[in-house]
Amino acid sequence: MTKSFLCLLVNSSNSMCVYSPEVKPYKKSSSHSLCSKHARKGEKRRINCGSRLETVNSGHYCGKGVLITTEDGICEHFPSGSSYGEEVERDKRNGFDVQYDVSSFAEFGLKNVICDGKPLGTKYHPQISDVCHEIMAVARVFSRISSSTSRCWRHFGSKSGDSNSGNGSSTIDKEGKPRMRALKEMLNEKGEVVDSQLRAQKDFFSAPLKRDPNFPHYVDVVIIGGGAIGTATAFHIKQIHSKVNVLVVEKDPTYAKASTTLSVGGIRQQFSVPENIMMSQYGYDFIRNFQRNCSCEDVQPPDINFNPHGYVFAATEAGADTLRENYILQKDYGVKSTLLGPDDLQQRFPWMNVEGLALASVGTQGEGWFDPWALLYGMKAKASFLGTRYLEAEAIGFEFEELDNYLLSETVTVNFNRATSLLVKVRTPEGEQVKPIRAPYYILATGAHSADLAFAAQIGTGKGMLRHKLPIEPRKRYVYTIHAPDGPGLDCPFFIDPSGMYFRREGLGGVYLTGMSPAPEHEPDASNLDSVDFSYFDEQIWPLLAHRVPGFEKLKVRSGWAGYYDYNIMDQNPIIGPHPYHPNIIFASGFSGHGIQHSPAAGRGVAELVFHGEYRSINLGRFSYDRVMLNKPLQEVNVV
Repeated sequence: MTKSFLCLLVNSSNSMCVYSPEVKPYKKSSSHSLCSKHARKGEKRRINCGSRLETVNSGHYCGKGVLITTEDGICEHFPSGSSYGEEVERDKRNGFDVQYDVSSFAEFGLKNVICDGKPLGTKYHPQISDVCHEIMAVARVFSRISSSTSRCWRHFGSKSGDSNSGNGSSTIDKEGKPRMRALKEMLNEKGEVVDSQLRAQKDFFSAPLKRDPNFPHYVDVVIIGGGAIGTATAFHIKQIHSKVNVLVVEKDPTYAKASTTLSVGGIRQQFSVPENIMMSQYGYDFIRNFQRNCSCEDVQPPDINFNPHGYVFAATEAGADTLRENYILQKDYGVKSTLLGPDDLQQRFPWMNVEGLALASVGTQGEGWFDPWALLYGMKAKASFLGTRYLEAEAIGFEFEELDNYLLSETVTVNFNRATSLLVKVRTPEGEQVKPIRAPYYILATGAHSADLAFAAQIGTGKGMLRHKLPIEPRKRYVYTIHAPDGPGLDCPFFIDPSGMYFRREGLGGVYLTGMSPAPEHEPDASNLDSVDFSYFDEQIWPLLAHRVPGFEKLKVRSGWAGYYDYNIMDQNPIIGPHPYHPNIIFASGFSGHGIQHSPAAGRGVAELVFHGEYRSINLGRFSYDRVMLNKPLQEVNVV
């Protein structure tokens, strides 16, 4: 049974409301569809939006709970105090997001909700917390109906392949012709901007389509940022369909200051969030099959120089319980690791001083380190081979258009803004110029400086959905190259001390890489990467190294460099997915130091969103921007 709900109101002040009309008796219907009227030429459009909810009150209301209405006046009832345990567990297994709390919607203007037979108003009431995820589910559906010419997002209350559950497919008018084509179909069938062929995409562009051999004014997908995340996204889009017109905008083609090339290139499965574990597992498989994945006909990619060696996370007595909890979670997801006490750890690594350590988690498979340059250039070469174009330019802002109101009923309308152009600064023979690039999708993979471009997109500057800034900041991190002839030698893992200090072997000649994230009061100035503070090594890192490994007492610092973490100050996890108010702007930033190892999985996930409107491999829905708006952190404990 398919139902459609009218419960979201996005008014001119960008506030979201839940609309509950006069109570009417519930009557079953086999199917409802949402009718929205778009002001352009007065054209009516039907958008199928299925529901995963079943009626819970056998036909009549009991006077308690939350009421929302369908387009023809039929109300749905969600009683307070009801048990949704089985449905929630089922939805979790099917990949649906049930993480939301209705109390957070007061700031968006939640009103006219009936609870216990009385209007709730904007005040939070704990009795409806068990149905909050249903309200958010409906809200997210309407927030993604952003363009009359691009596509309808798949309703995430329906299963893939269920033709009767509102799966986002095009609806049919009286003449039997599609009225709204999915962007997926458009891209798969045509693959590039052609004046006479892409009607849906041609209608998206208000200006006449034209060809400019020197500048890509019109493309299918623009990826801003050509590092590991952006390049992996282009790579996977081209894997899905090689004819899609993908443009990557990168201001520094040398990658001299890119976080990707300045990382230490580690990959591990020992995380505290399941999605991070699964992303690392895909990344490990991608790296192990790098030659096959990134070969271009007879041309082989560079040697990725993968060193299969586990991570060791050591803990004091204070952190031992957390380490055990993470170990249990990791085992559930197939992570190969073992827990060692101090004596066993000393026996396993004789060169280590285990004083102060209570427990250690030692990875035994699926971890190691690699050459991040090789990973980036291998993916870039393959994406370019498949037709991806890289443009040396600096993205400085967007142009928007305000979509005409969708009239969902006599009292409920939805307004949206859609990005129509990316403004880039390019160098020409005449000097620097600002030019627009138009596309249905803009993917922000701009790393540490993502907040600047988000600010240019009005995010964090307005009201309602636009008042929440992107919580990503650049954090400067130092990496030091040391030489220690008496160090651990070949049997050296990627070791993480309880203090946060880390080290790993680099090559076979007694060289090691080391570093440590500073305490908040010692955060260095992140305005540039030109300087390296070697006194930080002498005063903070070296004493920890010498204490944990006596062989590090005699070492020499050979060099050092600084790089950026795109640090998510909210929960140290990435933000992946569209912005609710600008649904064709998709974020892929904020990885907080583990972006290089998660780049293959993140790129694949974003490519799936573009083509399918949903995640087909790993469900990354919990990394969406919604948690920022609702202030629901998804904390990652194992951040190095």
